[in-house]
Amino acid sequence: MLHNKLFLAQNSGGRKVWYYAAEKGSLELIDKLWVWAKGELSSLHLLKNKIFLSRNANGVNASHLTAMRGNVEILDKLWGWAKELQLKPEV
Repeated sequence: MLHNKLFLAQNSGGRKVWYYAAEKGSLELIDKLWVWAKGELSSLHLLKNKIFLSRNANGVNASHLTAMRGNVEILDKLWGWAKELQLKPEV
């Protein structure tokens, strides 16, 4: 459960380690975090809500940060995971 605590820990602005990996554009780190998350969090619901869709105090999630930084490689990886989680775009 150590990895679970790592993912859910956040700073005073609501930023989790997941956000930092996306913002810094570290494909190796974000891949490792995803493997850990899938191993630690037992349901797709937890992966979706606690990790993938979680937002910081400004309402920004990891996908937003990646897009703002223009990191296509990480954004492509996040898109693949969104499809794996069966996320649907809001209408």
